[in-house]
Amino acid sequence: MTNPGLDELINAIAKAKNTDADSIRKLVKEKQAEFSGLLTEKGAAQLLAQEAGVEAASDSNDEDASAVIPLADALDQADVFVRVVSVFAPKGFERNGRKGRVCNVQITDGKTKASLVLWNRDVDLVEYGKIERNDFLLIRNAQVKSTEPLELQSSMLTKVIVKKPDEITTELSPLAAGILPNTAVPVRKISELIDTEPEFDIYGRVLRVDEEKEFVYKDGRKGRVAKLLIADGTGTCRVILWDKNADLAQRAKVGDALKIEAGYAKKALNSDAFEINVGWKGHVFLHPKKHPLGEKEDVLSAMYKEKPLSSAAEGDEFISWGTITGIDSAAVVKKCRACNTTIKAGAKACEKCGGTNARDLLVVSVVLNDGTKDVRAAFFDSQAKELLDVHEITVDMDTVVRLKREYLIGKKVRGVFAARTNAFSGNLEVTARHVISVK
Repeated sequence: MTNPGLDELINAIAKAKNTDADSIRKLVKEKQAEFSGLLTEKGAAQLLAQEAGVEAASDSNDEDASAVIPLADALDQADVFVRVVSVFAPKGFERNGRKGRVCNVQITDGKTKASLVLWNRDVDLVEYGKIERNDFLLIRNAQVKSTEPLELQSSMLTKVIVKKPDEITTELSPLAAGILPNTAVPVRKISELIDTEPEFDIYGRVLRVDEEKEFVYKDGRKGRVAKLLIADGTGTCRVILWDKNADLAQRAKVGDALKIEAGYAKKALNSDAFEINVGWKGHVFLHPKKHPLGEKEDVLSAMYKEKPLSSAAEGDEFISWGTITGIDSAAVVKKCRACNTTIKAGAKACEKCGGTNARDLLVVSVVLNDGTKDVRAAFFDSQAKELLDVHEITVDMDTVVRLKREYLIGKKVRGVFAARTNAFSGNLEVTARHVISVK
């Protein structure tokens, strides 16, 4: 069976290269093999056309819907207009010595469902939060990999244009009207979490970022996991990011808004508190374009009452402020990753469990004055780094404190604190749970 559009393109390339059509068809096959069969014949021919300086027909207007066809009619290479049903986690791979990325997106045009496989540069649309559930996609030059089940793939020739529901133009509105309404996945608040839902979407602000860890699955595969603490004004919850989703922990900062799609809740070990897990079916990204969250301080203010440092009592958790009048100490201590016990300086293993895998924990102690009284305050790990305004500790702490002392003295620190009484001195002390601001 001949393909007039493909034949015309092959003849144009043959003319430009001063050869015959059969030679170009052979080059098309070689180009397909080069891309491991991920290009259709027409897609491979278009790449050859670009290399030969042959101009292929293209749409100059991204909003033009005249060439869009139904998913059910897509057989080779097509322009389609679809809506996102769900987004799976991106994955990395290596093939023929070349590393790449891939991501699966479930789509529909209202009548037909399909899988859209995004490769390499197009995966950025997912990893950086450009594509989310219920977005519209105008896909130019989608490559049809299979029809049963229907699978479309992106290639070097594909252009994916993302449209939010409120960005649909006059040209695209007739197509959008025929697509099913929003996918009926519940959007939950932390206070509404239950462990009987297979999936849900949720928004939150990042309160803490824990470091990523590696582990080994039972089948020998290496895995990764990272943890966040988020809040939405109704409560706080730990988020467990598995494998590729763990990448987010490298980019997330305290206070960032995020959206989790297709998360699921489980009870934490030895606790009635829920944790949100984000596995291979899930997708999490920072800075969603629209979200229901207040600012970081608003979120925390809905969860904690405010009181002066000097009036706090044992066990209180509250929002307060204090001016830094002194720096008592700053140090990096080693903690056992297995049992969280402090490892003594010079020790090769944890005295409690024998573990040899340790992590560095930054501890800073300062004196805060709320206008009436001095109170000693301890800042740990990410809270300490936020206080010092540093991302990494690359020099000894004495040097860091010497450099930061002038910056810190006189600064007003606002945050969430937990009060306790020092067993030796009998004085009230506080531990910073969340730093809101240092001004």
